[in-house]
Amino acid sequence: MSSVSDAPVRLPKREQYAGASDELSREVVMELDADPVNLDRYQLYTTYPASATPSDVCWVTRVTLHAMEKMPEMERDFILMPAIIDAASSVMSDDARPAQAPLPFPAKPPAMTIPCSSAQDGGRHDLRRR
Repeated sequence: MSSVSDAPVRLPKREQYAGASDELSREVVMELDADPVNLDRYQLYTTYPASATPSDVCWVTRVTLHAMEKMPEMERDFILMPAIIDAASSVMSDDARPAQAPLPFPAKPPAMTIPCSSAQDGGRHDLRRR
């Protein structure tokens, strides 16, 4: 009898992660009703998290979680899996860590762009998670 926990953890491929990031961007736009003020606010706090107040962090977290909740399950998993694996692995001893494929994309997710109605920036917001 084999254990499911012995199975290697499969992380998303770069293309799958990029597609999931695009889906998350679309869902964030919908969660914020494409309001340019809130899109700018979201971008500000995700670009400069160190300058965010606890209230800002709660707002961005709520918006992001609501957006993720509306995503298809597979894309949501593609977004969450690398973070969960990294967090779990960091507290495990080397011999207790799950067998896993190497992270197929940079440690920092690629830039996320979300469409908006602002003509200033060519109609797109660039959201870089740092």
